[in-house]
Amino acid sequence: DEYVCGEDERPLSIAKKLGLDVDKLVGLNRPVYPTLNKTAPLKAGTKLRLPPPIGSSADAHFERADWWAPCNEIVSKLKSSRGAHPFESAVDWEDMGLVEYPFIITQPMDLGTVEHKLMSDMYVSAAQVERDLRLVFENAMHFNQPDDPVYSMASKTMKLFTSLWSHAKLATVSPSKGGTPAAGYGSAGAKAK
Repeated sequence: DEYVCGEDERPLSIAKKLGLDVDKLVGLNRPVYPTLNKTAPLKAGTKLRLPPPIGSSADAHFERADWWAPCNEIVSKLKSSRGAHPFESAVDWEDMGLVEYPFIITQPMDLGTVEHKLMSDMYVSAAQVERDLRLVFENAMHFNQPDDPVYSMASKTMKLFTSLWSHAKLATVSPSKGGTPAAGYGSAGAKAK
């Protein structure tokens, strides 16, 4: 379901009015509106996806698929692994002066976004989770030079990911078509993924 906002409506008031869990409402819509929070004023015409109403049979009987828990565990292990810090959040290419970044990396992805999408039930299969996790590290190796520390951290974390995924016996997708992307578009030493 979808809700079209009036001028200056806020997720908290919408949730109360419609009998929704405000955290689920915000979580479901944050990937589209990254700065969304419970009290953020919304512009007229903003469209929000709606979670099931509190206490509804859809809310009460909601169960995650059997692949969800192993995927969540893998994301947690990756985030806490040594050398994963460059991949925890989106590359702030503007602050870093990496003006070429959005032209080279057309599908940015980071562990925080994967975790958020997983927690917001935006994935419908383990293969989608795997695709996004693989993209995190492929992007880092595509943008950075092979002798850059970020490239090395991405390569090591990708190996950990591959091992964890294989051990969990989850469905897999093949790596990007055409093999490994050409490396080395970014500036040496750039902390980009």
